[in-house]
Amino acid sequence: MTGRQRALLGVIVGVTLAVVAAVGVPMNTLADSIRGVRPEAVLGVSAIFLTQQALRAARQRLLAEGLGPRGSFAEHHAVLCMSFFFINTLPARLGELARPWLLQRRVGLPIGAGVAVVLTERLFDLSAALIMLQLALVSAPMPEATISLGDRELSLASLARGLALTVLLPASLGALALGLTGERLVGLGLRGLGAARRRAPDRLKTVLQRAEDGAQALSGNLIVGLNVLRAPRRLAQALGLTAIIWAWTGLQYVALAWGLGLELPYLGGLGVLSVTMLGTALPAPPGFVGVYEAACRGALGLFAAPHAAATALAFALIIHWGIWLTQVATALVSFVWTGLRPAEVLAQSRRNQSA
Repeated sequence: MTGRQRALLGVIVGVTLAVVAAVGVPMNTLADSIRGVRPEAVLGVSAIFLTQQALRAARQRLLAEGLGPRGSFAEHHAVLCMSFFFINTLPARLGELARPWLLQRRVGLPIGAGVAVVLTERLFDLSAALIMLQLALVSAPMPEATISLGDRELSLASLARGLALTVLLPASLGALALGLTGERLVGLGLRGLGAARRRAPDRLKTVLQRAEDGAQALSGNLIVGLNVLRAPRRLAQALGLTAIIWAWTGLQYVALAWGLGLELPYLGGLGVLSVTMLGTALPAPPGFVGVYEAACRGALGLFAAPHAAATALAFALIIHWGIWLTQVATALVSFVWTGLRPAEVLAQSRRNQSA
């Protein structure tokens, strides 16, 4: 799939989900809900996000120091702020390609090592999202809703908890196993993919060969990053920082729920956070427009007390764009401090994508 095709798919998905998120919401009621939010709740969301950025910069520095120059905390913080501005603004997560280049430019980390840092972080964050969702589904109170399946009425809460045990538990354990065993598990997966290619019909061999080549390229960088964590102390620090980052970030959702008069327990907030994290992995237009709102509103329907549709959409819009504006502000400060221009970083990201 070409870059234009991915961008077009993202727009289609985003527009579709934006319509889904807005279904049943009168615009005048939505405007009233947004105007009625407590300002201190919005400021609290921004303050939590700023702290999260600092924690993520500390984790990035921890992972990078085992692969090259350590760099100062200020440099890592600036790199992270600029990178996530592009990730949260451009389509197809193009900002992920900016971070390795920025790490090379500002910290002196080789490009391959920068890719390893990004992949290792993403593996840790995926594990965290799966674990948070599992905790929320198993422990958070959920509405007593049912769905009809033929002549049977099934509890939505029971279905969700069954999903946690049958799908999310194995997935989270698999992600953690990959993080802890690294090279051995990756090698096993590559051997399995190679065996499947050799036994596949001729018409599928080319497709599987491309998949195998791509997996080998990515896994090589991932193994480099995971090998850094063989030191028990560094692994414990990385796991601890990841747990703190996402436990702290969940407070954003609880704070905004309070600001809108919405009842959302802390574990429910972790559930909403994890669903939005996983939802933004879908193809999306710039800024995750529509995708974030649909994921957030759907998660609120599962984890929050009964509420008006306008309140849920107001929640999704405020937290999405409030965080984005805070991200833009920190990125602008970082661009001024480093002397880099956004156009320069964007051009390099496009060159990295072509490569």
